[in-house]
Amino acid sequence: MIFIYDIYFLTFFKFMEAIYMSRTNLKYFLLVLALVITVACSPLAVFAADPGVKAAYDEYLKCYNEFKAAADQNLDADTLKTYAERYKEALEKYQGKLKDSQGAAESALDRAAAAADERGRIVENAGSEDAQSAAAPSSAALSAVVKELHSTGARDKADRLIAQLEEIIQTSKSKDELIDAKIELANAYAMFKLNFNKAVELLSDVVKTSTGPKLEEANRALSRAKYSQMKTTLATTITQKRTDAQAKKTTYQQYSWFKNPIKKVASLGSYYKSLFTYRKTVAEHRSYRENGEKDPNYVNYEFLSDVFGKRAEFGVGDTFDNTTMPVDDSFAQIRLITDNNEAWYARWYMLNAAKSTIDLTYFIFEKDAYGKAMLGLLMKKANEGVKIRLMIDARGSKALAKTFMGQDYLQKLLINPNVQIRVFNPMHKALPSTFTNIRNLIGSNHQKIIVIDGELSMTGGRNVSLNYFADPTDDANVFRDTDVILRGAEIAGKMKEAFDEEFDALENFEISKDLLGNWSGKEKELIAAEKAMDMWIKGMGPLNDPVLKEVNAELHKYKKMVNYAGYDPFENSHYAAVKLYGKHNFQQERNDITDNLVAFMDACTQEIIVQNPYVILTDKSRAALKRASDRGVKIIIHTNSPVSTDSILTQAFFLKDWKEVMMALPNARVFVFVGKNKLHAKVFVFDKLVSVVGTYNMDYMSEQINGEDVCAVKSVEFSKDCRDRIFEDISQSKEYKIGINEKGEPYEIYGPGSFTDKKTMFILETLMKLNILKPLI
Repeated sequence: MIFIYDIYFLTFFKFMEAIYMSRTNLKYFLLVLALVITVACSPLAVFAADPGVKAAYDEYLKCYNEFKAAADQNLDADTLKTYAERYKEALEKYQGKLKDSQGAAESALDRAAAAADERGRIVENAGSEDAQSAAAPSSAALSAVVKELHSTGARDKADRLIAQLEEIIQTSKSKDELIDAKIELANAYAMFKLNFNKAVELLSDVVKTSTGPKLEEANRALSRAKYSQMKTTLATTITQKRTDAQAKKTTYQQYSWFKNPIKKVASLGSYYKSLFTYRKTVAEHRSYRENGEKDPNYVNYEFLSDVFGKRAEFGVGDTFDNTTMPVDDSFAQIRLITDNNEAWYARWYMLNAAKSTIDLTYFIFEKDAYGKAMLGLLMKKANEGVKIRLMIDARGSKALAKTFMGQDYLQKLLINPNVQIRVFNPMHKALPSTFTNIRNLIGSNHQKIIVIDGELSMTGGRNVSLNYFADPTDDANVFRDTDVILRGAEIAGKMKEAFDEEFDALENFEISKDLLGNWSGKEKELIAAEKAMDMWIKGMGPLNDPVLKEVNAELHKYKKMVNYAGYDPFENSHYAAVKLYGKHNFQQERNDITDNLVAFMDACTQEIIVQNPYVILTDKSRAALKRASDRGVKIIIHTNSPVSTDSILTQAFFLKDWKEVMMALPNARVFVFVGKNKLHAKVFVFDKLVSVVGTYNMDYMSEQINGEDVCAVKSVEFSKDCRDRIFEDISQSKEYKIGINEKGEPYEIYGPGSFTDKKTMFILETLMKLNILKPLI
């Protein structure tokens, strides 16, 4: 009978030990609890009468202790499973012996066996990663924080959640809870504070103290954190190198070739050395980022780890709110502008309203009636004391930017000291770096930005040319394009930042005043062009002036463009949360746009609408659309056809891809303009809630080479405006259709070959073989 009391004492001791250990090891507690139930419900007196029962019990207890030791050491899942199976087998033998010895205890043993079997199932599942990594947090307090952290609106609570996690880490006595809390704290610092140094510090500590699958998860998270940490470090280094190069450039510009030729040469050498270092750092950053994106462990705007499986299924609105980009929401007044005449009225309104500053940049700036009138208005505002900064692209605005006879109009503005004008990445600046990468030469600033007095702003697809502002009834060959006009200091500030980054780029060339003086007479022409345009759009007829012969000839064509008087650009506007995403050209490092568009596509559950003139799907965009299609998301693409495009090369590569794309995206429908309408709008609508409007095309040029900007808007009403206009365009379009042959290959039912003439198709089929050009188009 002494043996019986020993068993009871041992059982009681183990139970009390389990109560204490349960604070740090839930598996240990459940295991001992199963043992207590088994012993407590069994007739232990039979041990004295049946040595076989005692032997079975001894073996069972031995196996239990072996399993407990393995669990305490956090051995791998396969080892734990082996010990668990031995424990279960010994338990079953012991139960069998006990039943044979005393049938009266059968009901009690059944209850004990049921409890033990349940524990056996728990133990058996120890081989799965979810169970082994403690699929539920270790405490109610941690569970509550984790739930909030992985829910919508968490960004607004980030400081509180971080403080709560830090408190749990300070007070917890549980090893598992400490590990889990540190992983979630790393999530919070990385996601909401962009503090990857702190995330790496926390996860490095977790890796040192973890084992098994928990260690594997910590290592994955640490790898992601280190990748982002290095990207941030490189970006900081780039900023430092750019600042240094900019300072060296300023020093060089301060010296005169005539007064200090030696210092001029020395400072030029110093500047080019710093410029080389800066560009090298940018190239390293780009290479590191691109290699990281190919890693299977790469994450994009996500938590580093989801150890508890608590990740919320974020929709596009949540993705908009929780973006990790350092871009603040701006609650702005915004209006969609799709009518060409109105797009010109809006620009005329904005420039006339300027009282202190005007910043504007355009890819294409023509010397037609619109371009001359805008330059004349800028000259007028400069004479009123308004500070003006204008930038045009060297490739898009060749006629206005070229050194000989091209810059005459721009130089007339520079008579006034309130005006600065720069040309983006001119040929003579870009040529030396062409040997390292051809994209240095062809990289352009494709942005279209106007910022007035830090309050009004505009972006969109339109350039400064008659092709974007004339009514289609006056000129059937004009573009169908889209802009947004905004009122709000915060979003205007973000637009100015995007403008500043490209305006101050080291590759730019600043235009100087004409050294020969004002001899060309262009000043009078610009002043007259402004007056003529103002009269015409107000319905007052032409301005008769001998210098306006060409301008008046143009204006007489635009009979619809006479309704500016009383124009209000914010009529029927909306108030909405707006984010500005920007992208530098190839020679700089910023790219907020592509990954955010991918994040929106990945969050969609209903519908993705893409309206874009140039569709050459890159690997990123194609993969994102494929994931969406696989989820059952409806995809609508509206673009140009060979008979409506202004880019035959783009159409050649789309001709090569479109059938395969449609086969890969069975939920996608493709619509194209087939008449004289030419699409130039760049609009995305995600789940009828978030819309994106700007300069970004669905091609390699926009993703990888050119400077771009877009406005993301979270508003059901604004998205309806975008969606309605796109479907109006689709009603005037044709839909491409494919079939699948017996070999599983797609073939054209209705497509480019259905309406394009043979000569154009021959050209397209020839050009599409030049696949080496695809990443440059």
